[in-house]
Amino acid sequence: MKKKQSLNAFLTLLIGICIAPLVLLAAYLAKDSIQVAKDGRDQKAFFLAHNFATALDQNLTSRIKSLNMLALSPLADNAARWPEFYREAQNFQQSFDSHVIFADTEMRMLFNTRTPYGTALPALPRPDGRAAAPLALATGKPAISDLLHGPIAKAPLVAIAVPVLRDGKAVKLLLTTLETKQLQQRLEQLALPQGWSMAVVDGNKQTIARVGPPEKTGAAGDPDGQGRVVAPMGVAPWSVVLEIPRDVYRTPLVSAGLALAAAIVVTVLASVLGGLWASRRLAREVISLTGTDSPEAESSIIEIATARELLVSANNALQEGERRFRATFDQAAVGIAHVGPDGHWLRVNERLCEIVGYSSDELLDKSFQDITHPDDLALDEEYVRQVLAGELAFYSMEKRYWHKSGTIVWINLTVSLVRKADGSPDYFISVVEDISSRKNTEARLAEKQQVLKNLAGIASDYFWAIDERFRFTQISSSIAKHSKLDYQEYIGKTRWEIPCVGVDAAAWAQHRATLENHQPFRNFELGLVNRDGELRWFVISGDPIFGVYGEFKGYRGVTQDVTGRRKSEETLRLHAAVFSSVQEGIVITDIQGTVLAVNPAFTAISEYAAEEVVGNNMRLLRSGRHDEAFYSNMYHSLEVTGFWQGEIWNRRKSGEVYPEWIAISSVRNAEGELTHYIGVQIDMSRMQHTETKLERLAQYDALTELPNRLLLATRLEHTVERAKRHRMLGAVLYIDLDRFKPVNDTLGHAAGDELLQLVAKRLGDRLRGVDTLARQGGDEFVVVLDEINNREGAAHVAQSLINELQKPFVLSGERAVQIGGSIGIAMFPEYGEQPEQLIELADQALYQAKRSGRGRFAFYQA
Repeated sequence: MKKKQSLNAFLTLLIGICIAPLVLLAAYLAKDSIQVAKDGRDQKAFFLAHNFATALDQNLTSRIKSLNMLALSPLADNAARWPEFYREAQNFQQSFDSHVIFADTEMRMLFNTRTPYGTALPALPRPDGRAAAPLALATGKPAISDLLHGPIAKAPLVAIAVPVLRDGKAVKLLLTTLETKQLQQRLEQLALPQGWSMAVVDGNKQTIARVGPPEKTGAAGDPDGQGRVVAPMGVAPWSVVLEIPRDVYRTPLVSAGLALAAAIVVTVLASVLGGLWASRRLAREVISLTGTDSPEAESSIIEIATARELLVSANNALQEGERRFRATFDQAAVGIAHVGPDGHWLRVNERLCEIVGYSSDELLDKSFQDITHPDDLALDEEYVRQVLAGELAFYSMEKRYWHKSGTIVWINLTVSLVRKADGSPDYFISVVEDISSRKNTEARLAEKQQVLKNLAGIASDYFWAIDERFRFTQISSSIAKHSKLDYQEYIGKTRWEIPCVGVDAAAWAQHRATLENHQPFRNFELGLVNRDGELRWFVISGDPIFGVYGEFKGYRGVTQDVTGRRKSEETLRLHAAVFSSVQEGIVITDIQGTVLAVNPAFTAISEYAAEEVVGNNMRLLRSGRHDEAFYSNMYHSLEVTGFWQGEIWNRRKSGEVYPEWIAISSVRNAEGELTHYIGVQIDMSRMQHTETKLERLAQYDALTELPNRLLLATRLEHTVERAKRHRMLGAVLYIDLDRFKPVNDTLGHAAGDELLQLVAKRLGDRLRGVDTLARQGGDEFVVVLDEINNREGAAHVAQSLINELQKPFVLSGERAVQIGGSIGIAMFPEYGEQPEQLIELADQALYQAKRSGRGRFAFYQA
């Protein structure tokens, strides 16, 4: 039989037993609170050091990026433009309050924004330890130095070096300096706790900047190992060091521990005394209530009765809450699951089973890792690790599950962690939303966007868009390839902020009024100068865009490059002007001799109106003085050589027979097929031209007085025959002037004609007497080299001609222009014997030379 004891004694013993764990718990909590305070301080120190290191990294990265952008400037490649480059570097100084040094690969300073441009400067210093400049030149990558003393600044500083790369090789060097006082100012802006210090040290452990109390010596001043945080930097070879001296680090913890211990002792004594008193009081009250053991028995104490009622209500509410939770869990429109910390499914709802195709029992035998796509697993597990470590409260991601059928299911996953009372992980709550339909729609949309992008890239028209303030937001990138415009410079600008030609103030006003009234527009034409200095012409059309509520959103439209059409129209106008204004009669026929067009001079000579001869055969003019053999020889010459000239007697409309000098040329299409004849007639009876002048008119270019195509063909034919006969080599050089059109467009046709005359003279002075220089047409010339020994001889002449063309030409009015030339070379008789064939082969070689870059020559290769 158990020994009985009074309720008062039992409660007293119970209170003692309860107080003992509380005392132990209080002691544990005291120790834990000290540890928490210590951990909090350590964590604060860690974040202070690492955040400052990160901020410093970001500042250095911004400076490096800005230097990299400066290194890409073409101004760095041209010594004559270094003063402009110096001013660009001063913009960097204004942005970062740091000077810029421009140096060559021999470490010689070319300029320093700390001193005026042109000031004599010493060589860059070569400090001990890590030097930025040599390291950047050696690696071709940005570099940051250790602490050094600046020879110009006369102050301690660090250097940031960025190589100027061209074709992957460092050709120059850009440096900026960061004085230690700038870092010191950043440190002094930090709000460090009393007694803490922070320093930035370089790779040689030298202090670059420091803030905090002076360094102490002795036991009190030496930093404790636990009071020191070192944060390595990513961009520079430096570290941020935060130190808490032992006296500063431990004293608050010891004081807090002693105060907490005293509080625990007082609290325990008060608890014991209060417990003894309460136990006696409660014993009496409980003894007074021990009338029945029935749960329905009413207590005479209101609080006990109320507590019993609340307990019953709480139990009922708990059961109702459990029922509602179960209904929500099982009937939710999204997948819901409880997942163990190891990844195994603990509880899943029906919707999740539908999404992945597994039954509930099948899923509970698996983990989330088992059905996660391998490409998404690493990121998912990293998020899980961060949540378990307390670094994240929850995470959300889009990932892929393997459906039981083997197909992929895209889901949006949101995960949070439920912890136990002691803070340890209990289970994850995962909410899974099936987004496969959305992903498929996005994929189809991306595919359509790619198709539209591809179409925009290959379309002859360029697409563009502007916002509601008429600023460009999008321009087809193909405009850079086909029209050579730097379209990125236009983004964010309005059309009237872009320099252009061909639009007067009235046209701009009308165009802006159309835009501001949100009206469509068509065929707005303007000219833009591309990056090669060439004037390109464009026709622009656009339609306004409105939102779903009718609000104006901007414009979309297309731009067509009509430069080719403009050139063709200009050429046609010039041809028409020449056709109509020359004093020689011109007639164009088909291959049967039927007249297609005549000029006014022809009608004046023949006395026939244009409508009387167009549509009739040239036999209409025959005088009867020449037999059929004469005309047969004429057409035979045209068939063989493509040209015939000579004196012929024709009959005017009045019946008068007159002599005229006529030159007839064959016209062939791109396939070499004969399509037309062109005849140029001179009335010898009226103009009394000498035979010599007639011959020169037919065979020499009027502007440059060089042989024209006809004489070129004759001379080339003779040169080829001589080369074959004497077993020698010859070459045809096809020359095309570079940058001639901008001169013609900007300075006028008169300046262009003068430039062509100067080019003809300079090229002629460079050639031998046995060589032939002819004008092929426009800005194209042909040189026939006779009696050369080898290909190298032709290459030498070609390079010397290119060098001559690259020298400036001085026009009237002391206007200097800079052009150039590219040359294609065809050797004979190696690659042909016919003049037309050799000129065509040289033209093909010229095309290859231009593809390789301007100012070059290329040989034709079969």
